[in-house]
Amino acid sequence: MDLRPYVPKTFDGLLSNTVAYIRSKNAKLTNWKPGSRIRTLIEAVIFIIVRIIGDFQASYNYAIRESCYQTFRHSKLPGKKAVGFIRYVKSDVLTTFSVPIFTISLFGVRYRTVQAASIVSPATYVDIDIIADEFGTDSNIGSLDIDTDQGNGDILDLDGNELQFDRIFNPFPIEGGEGEESDEAREVRFQDYIQNLARSTLGGIRAAVLSIPGVVEAYVEENINPLSGVPETGHVNIYISDGTSSVSPTLIQTVFDTIQGVVQSNDFGYKGAGVELFVGTIEIQAINVDYEIDILDSSGLTDEQVEAIASTAIAQYVNRLSNGDNVVFDLLRSNGLASHPDFVRLRLINPIADIDVPSGKIPKIGGSGGGTIVCSAVFRIPKP
Repeated sequence: MDLRPYVPKTFDGLLSNTVAYIRSKNAKLTNWKPGSRIRTLIEAVIFIIVRIIGDFQASYNYAIRESCYQTFRHSKLPGKKAVGFIRYVKSDVLTTFSVPIFTISLFGVRYRTVQAASIVSPATYVDIDIIADEFGTDSNIGSLDIDTDQGNGDILDLDGNELQFDRIFNPFPIEGGEGEESDEAREVRFQDYIQNLARSTLGGIRAAVLSIPGVVEAYVEENINPLSGVPETGHVNIYISDGTSSVSPTLIQTVFDTIQGVVQSNDFGYKGAGVELFVGTIEIQAINVDYEIDILDSSGLTDEQVEAIASTAIAQYVNRLSNGDNVVFDLLRSNGLASHPDFVRLRLINPIADIDVPSGKIPKIGGSGGGTIVCSAVFRIPKP
């Protein structure tokens, strides 16, 4: 069996072989100069053959990769769901107003809140995390695309009943939705998987968790009791995130079954025998931001527009960070300052330095359990 890789014939090689073959048959064809009728005809045929050979080579290489993926059941991930948060406003709350889990339909795209919430007087609103029902980019939307004051968004509880509210809107963009995993991304994930074929290593377990649809981030630790937090041998703890502060119990159970191993599905798991497995949610580290901003006195922006633009840019920077990513002071300031050409200076009152985020936590502004962002003052100054 020839194990050498397939090497396609080149155009010049095929032309030379064809001419040599015709001459060997003593054909009465002698004019092989460029532009001659017989050479032009043969070149046209060879162009088609070369194209067929190229298509075959691409299919050949694709089949080799796909056979490896199929052998290890390494299919493409369906993508990611967009996540964000909405602000649920109810101004006439006397004591406590309960907000059940509900859905939002926006031009056919559906979102759902991840947990029930409540507004406690004297507060007049609560921020609630939401996640799209489907994978893909269609669920990525900008600030205020959901706004019941403008008639954008149908709000219903799980039983299909309308809720009581003054306004529901998304202050910041809802992002993170991605389509089917690309060939390049799957190859990188597959390489990580192959390098951890021992399966029970922390890297192998994390690679397996990240291959589960719906999981966008994972953190794995060992020899820590998940209940007491003290060192104790025999534990493997997995903390996952789907982009929200509250991962669905179904996804947590899927991760547990995959790593634990469900014999009925012929999947024998990843963890070592005799090891206690725990699956939970990656903690949210609330990031609170307070800033002042100077803008050109010639700017036509209102103070509300200035705050919305700068705060959105700052929140997007923080909310795109992953597990264990530190919040860099200079990047926090520069993202807000660069969000509009009329902005001149941005001074951060809080924080005053980089914010360290340990592994096992995700920095976040807004939503359930997230931090706040405040624009304390807008100053209008002449052009420096």
